[in-house]
Amino acid sequence: MPKPKKSASPKSSGPAKSVQIKVGEHKISVAFYKPASFKRALILANGAGADMKNTFIRTFAAGLCERGICVVTFNFVYQELKRKAPDKKQLLEETYLAVIEKVKQETNLKEPQIALGGKSMGGRISTQIVSRTKCKKVVLLGYPLHPPGQPEKLRDAHLYDIQAELLFISGDRDPFCTFSLFHPILKKLKTSRLIVINNAGHSLDVPKSSEIPQANVYSDCMDEIAGFV
Repeated sequence: MPKPKKSASPKSSGPAKSVQIKVGEHKISVAFYKPASFKRALILANGAGADMKNTFIRTFAAGLCERGICVVTFNFVYQELKRKAPDKKQLLEETYLAVIEKVKQETNLKEPQIALGGKSMGGRISTQIVSRTKCKKVVLLGYPLHPPGQPEKLRDAHLYDIQAELLFISGDRDPFCTFSLFHPILKKLKTSRLIVINNAGHSLDVPKSSEIPQANVYSDCMDEIAGFV
């Protein structure tokens, strides 16, 4: 990535609109960060350990909204119910698909104009369902290629069937992604790109002693995402 300019930290403002939708017998919250005008939307699902109100997701949603993209965040069912254990695969996927339908209703955008993605687990779920949609792009922040300390348990098999473009943004200190294993996988994917954040962890977090401020790291990532979407 090019050397970032010094800039103020992106503001983590609240969403312009928050609604609830039904997923089976449950209801979940969905938030819309809408710029004055937009032609594209990005669904940004959160990771397993935090809901849509966490600082990371709110910061990226607000920052990308300022860049002209309608960003949509949401809770998975277990997060809405304040449970710790993630839902089963089928319910996680059904939830994401239900959010896509709501985005189409709220924005009048077609699926090719809607990018999918998310942080860690949220991003992984988007890769599992994108082939069931007409969405063309997927943004993956800290893709969990394998559980920490278990590089033999790769989560790559489904990636090879994806036709959509994939943008991976990962830190080189991420315990969920061993780059020596990731690079050969990327070469096999049809349309993918990896942006590596030097000295960053799973949440693209850099040490306080880093020459590049954390806010600048996030800002540069948002610029890359906005260009991609």
